[in-house]
Amino acid sequence: MQFPASSSQMDGKPTYKKHFKKFLVCFVVLLLIICVRAGFWQLDRADFKKEQAAQFNQSQLEKPQPFFNSNPEDYKKIIIKGTLSNDAWLIDNQLQNKKAGFKQLQLLTHPNTNKKIFVVLGWQKKFYDKPNKYQAITGDVTLTGTIKTISSNPYLDITNIDSHQKILPGIDKRLLSQLTTSPFSQYIIYAHNINSTMISSNSMTPNFDHNKHLGYAFQWFCFAFMLLAYSGYLILSSNKKANYK
Repeated sequence: MQFPASSSQMDGKPTYKKHFKKFLVCFVVLLLIICVRAGFWQLDRADFKKEQAAQFNQSQLEKPQPFFNSNPEDYKKIIIKGTLSNDAWLIDNQLQNKKAGFKQLQLLTHPNTNKKIFVVLGWQKKFYDKPNKYQAITGDVTLTGTIKTISSNPYLDITNIDSHQKILPGIDKRLLSQLTTSPFSQYIIYAHNINSTMISSNSMTPNFDHNKHLGYAFQWFCFAFMLLAYSGYLILSSNKKANYK
């Protein structure tokens, strides 16, 4: 007994092949959209970094403003008087002239508001054959420096603290909140000088390199072009095979 052939079998075009082609087309289009959007997002990031660099360069030419008498923006130069405490920490993974080292962190107390502010004071070389220690600067000081809002890095392991040497893996709002029970400012100060003494190794050099974002954008657009070219090649090849049949 023979069963009648299905319409798809009679046409020689199984339905699963049609569905697969539709799925493949949708998948390619989705990848193209992702690549193009990612490329334009990287271009936007490059423009943003350019604007930040221009803002930073302009702010460094301005006269320092009293910290608590203004509403400062990131990378503004400020001046502040206060008292540095005995507590000090080392911030790991800080490069200076391509050398591994630490930034030195302390707490400053403002006399009028009694508010705590974290201050970064200089850089020191990292030693691998002996303990890395930092001698805290204490007492009443006048600081000038550059400020930046303290942010949170979700990828930073805030449990990775060397309590013996007081070494921190980075600067993070969640991490700094573990160092003091007192409320502290949302800003961190990168000190340029203390009591008119210059801290030459602590220049505030944020990463405003926009060229890497241009490179990433180029890569994404290349991926989109290669995907489009390969898809076109497959379509032309399948059409040629269909014409030969």
